[in-house]
Amino acid sequence: PGRVITKKFSYRETSVEINESVRGEDVFIVQSGCGEINDNLMELLIMINACKIASASRVTAVIPCFPYARQDRKDKVTEEKLFAL
Repeated sequence: PGRVITKKFSYRETSVEINESVRGEDVFIVQSGCGEINDNLMELLIMINACKIASASRVTAVIPCFPYARQDRKDKVTEEKLFAL
């Protein structure tokens, strides 16, 4: 695990501070997709950008629970729909 500090300002802007050198390193960022989905996604993108600016060799995002993923399901035929046909 790396030393990263994330802050939220009163006007809801996110700040990320990486407190160690990532120059030339392969960086893996593990970010949850649960909870505040939009905030977590923005935090992840800001961390990726910060690592690239700090000259990380490669940045890999690991998202165990992918937010906004669709779960396609077939529509069940109910009696109301059956009679409507």
